Order: sequence, then structure tokens, then C-alpha cells
Amino acid sequence: MKATDDYLLFLHSHGLSLKDSLGIKDIALTRENTLKAVSLLREARLLILGGDVYFDDGRRITVAYANWHTDRIADESHDDYSSRSCDSSESYISSFPTKKGLTPLFVLVVNS
Repeated sequence: MKATDDYLLFLHSHGLSLKDSLGIKDIALTRENTLKAVSLLREARLLILGGDVYFDDGRRITVAYANWHTDRIADESHDDYSSRSCDSSESYISSFPTKKGLTPLFVLVVNS
């Protein structure tokens, strides 16, 4: 099984569809699972262009109005950009502040 397949399988088995709650096709993950997904993407050398954050209060999911992105640097190799995008995503996700009664959910924007 390819590393990209591992990521997609992980996403669909651990993710939460936002289609019913917000009407969008994205799949969100908890902080812990998002960090695991980043590791799978790092292994696959895929690019994380950025991501969006949502909150789950146990009854409904809402937009957190928070996001991040990692732009490619001129002349940066694919592997360097991939590694840096994973580092940047891990840092953002790990340091995203917690709010009482709200679980942050993350959606990764991925490009090969």
C-alpha cells in the first residue's frame, strides 16, 4: 500500500465529515489525529498547503475563523517544501490554543 493510500485510509477512518454540519466536502480531524495525518503526509512527501480550523462543542461544529498556509519559496525543491510545510503545520496545530468546552478540529489542504 502506498503512503498516500495510508493517509486517505486514515482520513476516512478517523475523520469527521463536515458535509452534514456545514455543507462542505471537507473531512476534519482532532488535533491528535491531525498530527498523525501530518506524519503520514511527511512520509508520502506530499505538500500541506495549509489548513482550516473548526470547533466542536459536542452538539455542533462551527467555523473557528482560523487557518494557516505555507507558501513555496522561490527555487525551493519539492522535498524541501514538503518538509517545511509539514513542520509548519505541526507547529500551528500543536500550538493552537484550547478553549473551554470546544474541541478544535483541523482540515488539511493537501497537494502532491
